[in-house]
Amino acid sequence: MGNRLIVILVLCGFLAPALFVSAEHHDEIQILNGKFFEQADDSILHVEMVGVHMIIKLLDEDSHPAENAFVRGIMTVKPKSGNKERIAIQPIGDGMALQRVKTIRKRHLLKMGTRLFTDDPEVESEVFNFFYNQHRLEAVTVKP
Repeated sequence: MGNRLIVILVLCGFLAPALFVSAEHHDEIQILNGKFFEQADDSILHVEMVGVHMIIKLLDEDSHPAENAFVRGIMTVKPKSGNKERIAIQPIGDGMALQRVKTIRKRHLLKMGTRLFTDDPEVESEVFNFFYNQHRLEAVTVKP
């Protein structure tokens, strides 16, 4: 019994510093998954599914959240097995992101057409079409 306790204490002595170091680095690096569309002003439009909600965010050139210029949108979704739906997209939380009002049932294999609008009538709406496949998403590593 005494030998087991000594072995456990020795192992804890070696593993404890490694656990603290990895916890520090875990906070620094973040990985974003989804679809990414480059904009004319070097920003990136990030589209991702969080649970059953489609969320659209604007990221700066370093992939950090940026102030969203879009105030509303329309999204047309055609699931692989199902009927086409046309749903509104509205700001959520602090207004930094837009979210579909309705849920999107899983299997996320979707053909999507999206139009985003700003408050400025002089600026044309942003239009993009894409396929969203939950199994083939891009990943971006974000460092502080």
